[in-house]
Amino acid sequence: HGDSSATTLTYAAAPNVTALSRTIMGRIEQSTVAITGTGLGVSAADISTVSLAGIACAPFTWRNATHIDCVAGVAPAGTRTTGPAVVTTVSTGTGSGPTLFTFMAPVVISIDPVSGPTAGGTVITLLGSDLGDVSTVNISANVPCATFTALSASLITCTTAAVSNPIARSPVTVSSPTGGVFTSPLATTVGFEYTGPSGPVIIPTVPKITTFTPTSGPIAGGTIVTITGTFLGVNAADVTTVSVAGVDCTMTTTYISTTEVRCTTASAPTPISGRVSLTTVSGGPASSTVNFTYFNPSAIAPTVTLLVPSTGSTEGGFYVSVYGVSFGDTPSTVKSISVGTATASEVIFHNSGFIECTFPPHPEGTASVAVVPAITGGPPPVRLGFLYNYPAPVLENARPRLSVGFSNFFV
Repeated sequence: HGDSSATTLTYAAAPNVTALSRTIMGRIEQSTVAITGTGLGVSAADISTVSLAGIACAPFTWRNATHIDCVAGVAPAGTRTTGPAVVTTVSTGTGSGPTLFTFMAPVVISIDPVSGPTAGGTVITLLGSDLGDVSTVNISANVPCATFTALSASLITCTTAAVSNPIARSPVTVSSPTGGVFTSPLATTVGFEYTGPSGPVIIPTVPKITTFTPTSGPIAGGTIVTITGTFLGVNAADVTTVSVAGVDCTMTTTYISTTEVRCTTASAPTPISGRVSLTTVSGGPASSTVNFTYFNPSAIAPTVTLLVPSTGSTEGGFYVSVYGVSFGDTPSTVKSISVGTATASEVIFHNSGFIECTFPPHPEGTASVAVVPAITGGPPPVRLGFLYNYPAPVLENARPRLSVGFSNFFV
């Protein structure tokens, strides 16, 4: 037998996490965490996934087989999330370690007392977790505390502000720059109620816009729009957004009552038409059923200058070419072609100065023709007359009539 040599096989161990540079972080903080250990991959390409407490930690940077840096992800709201750091490599699989990582999220579990007068001044205590860096505390449909103090990570005291009307019990909301926002569910008893000696209790519910006036205004803005409806917020702070035809006017909004809100329109780049919308914290969004129209008062009126043909039968049903100026840029800018008191059909928009359509029946005489714009409020259309005539008589039947005693006949 010849010489033989022994071969020793060494199997690489699975990843093992021994330490973390941070073990606690706000759930929305998204800071970098250094993970150290052994068997943490042989290259950057060998790292498949990295997670902290079940939340992906990415992007990650492979330093060497004992060191990985990664950026923590965003954890779910309303609860703490705790778990190990887990590293998965292509070469050796998945591994973790005994050290746990925690995402902190502010949570309020109780409030005492649960009611107080509309005059404010009630000192209430909020108990929960991860409340140490809370930056805002709102009670009763987004009414902020007049003052609050975070005494510890589990205890906040709040002095209520004054409000104009009683407010039924509604959620408590706290927010933290690292932990995000927590709003107590309506189904829980974690809420505060403003009570009063008289007047109805305002129960936060879905807002509804019933009317608004006026329904149009110039593109320069400056139109005061009065919005009326039901449950349009319990106070000014409850109304978060107001827009008119898609143009925001929240900054110029004036809260009058739960049934009336006013705003001054901002400028619009072009004539547009759209719904009036409003959003409250207590009830959510609402939109009108009709549109507000921004118009350009200095625009050139749609003007008909030529009709080909310029006359036609009272029976209608024939094509007419309509020529002029300022008909609009697209088919959507034309609402209709009016012919007297009727409307043309089969409208074909070619450009801002040429439209074809089928004219309707009309009594004998002149009918005024106009291009009616989709956006109202601008200068009125300039019309042109079209002459309707009775159709010429048509010979439908002829029979010979024989004259007795003569050689000719008559028709």
